[in-house]
Amino acid sequence: MTLGELVESIRECDEDSTIFVADVPVLEPSTPAVLVPEEREDEAPEGMRYFLEVFIAWEVLVVWSANRGGAEPDSAQKFEAVVWYAENDAYLPEN
Repeated sequence: MTLGELVESIRECDEDSTIFVADVPVLEPSTPAVLVPEEREDEAPEGMRYFLEVFIAWEVLVVWSANRGGAEPDSAQKFEAVVWYAENDAYLPEN
């Protein structure tokens, strides 16, 4: 699975899982990603690093929408918002 695919389907994922991504310097939608169940979140898959908990990624998209009058983000906007939060520990500023 890729990070882009995972972000796109985040509402279908187990909210207690944790997202791990390939340990690369720049995250792209094509970056490999995996979901790790809560009980195994301390066991990062080899070559992967912690990214974000699913419930937080989902919350990021809820806040994005609320801050933009209820608009639904497209795939690129979802990806940008979730990666921004993961890298900055803050919601993506409104443009």
